Amino acid sequence: MRILGIETATSVCSVCILENSQLIAEYTTNITKTHSQRLMPMIKHVLANVELTPKDIGAIAVSIGPGSFTGVRIGISAAKGMAIALGIQTAGVSTLDGIAYDLTNLYTGQVCVITDARRKQVYTGIYESAKGKGQRVNMEKLTDDMVLPIEELVKKIKKRTVFIGNATTLYCNTLKKELGDLAVVCPSHLGIPHASSIAFLGEKMLEEGKEVSHFDLKPNYVRLSDAEIKWKEKRGKIK
Repeated sequence: MRILGIETATSVCSVCILENSQLIAEYTTNITKTHSQRLMPMIKHVLANVELTPKDIGAIAVSIGPGSFTGVRIGISAAKGMAIALGIQTAGVSTLDGIAYDLTNLYTGQVCVITDARRKQVYTGIYESAKGKGQRVNMEKLTDDMVLPIEELVKKIKKRTVFIGNATTLYCNTLKKELGDLAVVCPSHLGIPHASSIAFLGEKMLEEGKEVSHFDLKPNYVRLSDAEIKWKEKRGKIK
């Protein structure tokens, strides 16, 4: 099966083609351009470079957040539109799971993904990477996707942990100060989300029968939008 992978939940815009568990093309940018202007041309470019058309795609795996509300909606809208037009399956994958996946088979131990959620908060998830059968390393998710101030997150860390994600640049000093040798901070370039990670995880979901219809493909925002927060604040529901 050929799977189109889409990642647009952060400043990164990334698309890829996975064919029978092999990555055959990937296009990733990390610039401050609007994803709505870049995503479809990038998909068209990737398909053209491997001499495929949209009709050759058998499924779509897309990042559903948490991350930029606008970015998440752009990726999911594109996935929904293509899935409806092509009559194909979709898989919605956590952005944080995709970032953690990049350390699979590279590290055993606790992993914490942190991406910038603004408001002095991070989107985060904690994982445990352990050896499975043979030489394969499995990544087990220990928490749900969360949004927390960095000060609250460090209180949850009790053992040596590798931190990865775009927020490592913002909070490297805080992690080192609060956790000392327990914090191993990955260089920022290792925490760039990739469509290929979303596609590999999506492929696994499809194999396990965890696909969703385009009707049920929904964002995972984790927290309320600014508009919702202001609306509730005006009515005294949030202090």
